[in-house]
Amino acid sequence: MIEEQRSEDADEPLVERALYERMWDPSSRVNSAWHYALTGEDAGMRKGRRFRQVLPGRHRCKNCSAPFDGLGGRLMRLLGRGQYDRNPLFCNF
Repeated sequence: MIEEQRSEDADEPLVERALYERMWDPSSRVNSAWHYALTGEDAGMRKGRRFRQVLPGRHRCKNCSAPFDGLGGRLMRLLGRGQYDRNPLFCNF
């Protein structure tokens, strides 16, 4: 039983290394999705951002342009995009 545990423990670093290599692989679908989302190149996010920019409000989320005050802010709070309490520059979506 001790030998089985040792063999499993010996394989763990190889498994972890493979996971890390996959995680940082630039051709990974997950990495490319995050890249497009964080750089603003995602078409869906751009359309949503443009829609929210039309809503009235002075103070907006830096990421998605959801208004925090005015009529647009009330609508966004109903939809779950109110101002984040830990960082007032972002919404809590």
